[in-house]
Amino acid sequence: MADADNGPNSSDVWQERASPAPRATGEWLVKFMLAEGWAVPMLSRFTYLADDPYAVHLEFHLAMKNPVRWAFAREILIEGVLRSTGRGDVRAWPTYEDTLWLCLHNLEGEALVEMPIAPLNDWLERTYELVSPGQEHRHQALDADTWLWHLVNDKRPDGGEGKHR
Repeated sequence: MADADNGPNSSDVWQERASPAPRATGEWLVKFMLAEGWAVPMLSRFTYLADDPYAVHLEFHLAMKNPVRWAFAREILIEGVLRSTGRGDVRAWPTYEDTLWLCLHNLEGEALVEMPIAPLNDWLERTYELVSPGQEHRHQALDADTWLWHLVNDKRPDGGEGKHR
């Protein structure tokens, strides 16, 4: 999912999100591939929020008012450093030069990004400290419908039974 609205009235929603949840952020240069053999270095920012445990938020800082933003599954990066993964809009695969290729696709086009694996792995380790892989379901906030279902069915969100206090 990309957000490239860089018009005069666009809002910087991700910057304004005031989540009290712990987060892991990382910034480093990636190579934005424009054509075969022609790449432009670009600052990227990776953000992981413990209350949005399945997603990674990636921003590319271009010469526009707002950065271009993508949100996709953390699992793609976890697997992508080891083997080719992903289908559809986001795909990732490692190379033999300690880099990861990330292909991002939407209706407006496709972007191919090359990034070093070392800072990505360091950042992923920090996300694991917040939420271990496979434990995301324990950190995801319940939506109002799910909470109401638990109340009506006299179940606690943690799976137990009994009245809520």
